[in-house]
Amino acid sequence: MISCFNLIYVTASLQLKCDKREIRAYTGDEFVIVCKYDHARFLFSKKYWCRGESRNTCEILRDTDDVAKTQSTNRVSIIDRHRAGLSVKVTNLQTEDSDFYWIGIDKIYADIMVSVKVIVTEVSKPSVWPLTPLLDGPTCRGKPVTIRCGAPKGSGVFYAWYQQMHH
Repeated sequence: MISCFNLIYVTASLQLKCDKREIRAYTGDEFVIVCKYDHARFLFSKKYWCRGESRNTCEILRDTDDVAKTQSTNRVSIIDRHRAGLSVKVTNLQTEDSDFYWIGIDKIYADIMVSVKVIVTEVSKPSVWPLTPLLDGPTCRGKPVTIRCGAPKGSGVFYAWYQQMHH
């Protein structure tokens, strides 16, 4: 029974193969996934982008027939470039976009589907850099120093300063 399942899985993966299976991004970012598929069998089949943990109950957000219409439709595009592959682009990512998604090809009895995990976080890693006088060289003990902290992306950022004590 296990070998039968493996055979089906391997066959499905050869019919649809995507360049990313997990996306990690920040709010406001975008991503593109490109998938290759079996043109001989699925050139004219409907392809779609679907949201939900289960492949059986996920909600189709966008498809190549342009039938699916949801709130996020304007941020999702799916383009079938045939031999160049199928591409899905999602723009202006929000933290609530974090979820499991599926790229699917419509097929009688069982659609060909590949899962994609999307994780969107609110802020990128902050950077710390010194301003004067550290730019000119080391400073003396007891003298003031100015350090700037910032994050290139994100909103609602809260900064906290901690001093690490050396023993």
